[in-house]
Amino acid sequence: MRTNLMLTTALALTVAAPLIALARDDDRAGSQGAPIPVERTQAEAEVDTTDAVLADDLIGRTVIGADGESLGEINDILLSRSGEIERVVVGGGGVLGIGERQVAIPWSDTEASPDQDRVRVTMTAEDFQAAPDYERADGDSGLVGANQE
Repeated sequence: MRTNLMLTTALALTVAAPLIALARDDDRAGSQGAPIPVERTQAEAEVDTTDAVLADDLIGRTVIGADGESLGEINDILLSRSGEIERVVVGGGGVLGIGERQVAIPWSDTEASPDQDRVRVTMTAEDFQAAPDYERADGDSGLVGANQE
């Protein structure tokens, strides 16, 4: 009987301990359970996203060359170690992805707008055909310079 009482007590404490910790956290948050305010740096508070484009919105966009020709679609984005877009990988040519070429175009050669479904580049269709193919190396993280010593 004494063993059952000790086991029951131990089980009750095991279940109650996390609940007690949660109650203490609520007390720290304030009497009304309001969250504790988090201070933000001035840089975080003043981020302007009016000209920002989500990566998810870029992938799949049609890429138009300087000559007005469609070069293909953005299939991937290559980032620098600091998180900046370095290049967009454009797939073009082929039919339904078969025979499609991948070309990495410098981000600085693009013009993207949040309110447009297309991305313009300074490259012509002829330049695109002459550009080297981009092939992702084994273990490539997608970060430019990340796999270089």
